[in-house]
Amino acid sequence: RVRIDGRDYLADAGFGNSTPTAPLDFDDANPQPTPLDTFRLVRSDEGHRLEMQIGADWAPAYDIFSTPRRHGDFAEANVITSTSPQSPFTQALIMARATRDARYLLNGKMLTVRAAAGSTERSWFNTPDELRRAVETVFCLPTEADWQPIFELFALSETQIR
Repeated sequence: RVRIDGRDYLADAGFGNSTPTAPLDFDDANPQPTPLDTFRLVRSDEGHRLEMQIGADWAPAYDIFSTPRRHGDFAEANVITSTSPQSPFTQALIMARATRDARYLLNGKMLTVRAAAGSTERSWFNTPDELRRAVETVFCLPTEADWQPIFELFALSETQIR
């Protein structure tokens, strides 16, 4: 939450594939278009809920609580999310990136590209080297040699978040 000229805005630095690509006005419950998608901030009992428009429907992205939270409030959930065998984040290689032109989502060995113009393309990486090159080129993340077992595991796996 940032305050500019007396108004509060949501400036999301990165919530995966549902990140708004422009600040959203907390005081405006109407749909707010961004370069890639349209969002709205609706009031809830706890504060606000961010919703993303998908076709004619609205899907919840996350809740924003008005009461302050401490870092420790998230510790247990973070451990579960990052270590549990049931967590989708331990079952598939997941990356997301938004640019002015498109959203990119890597889920296992499948890359989904949702263009600002509305088209969606999917491609699959069948070798560890293809997956590594995608991480480097699409997500701009330099890789290291000791990551090779990770690329081998996910390039040969069928695992994806459903």
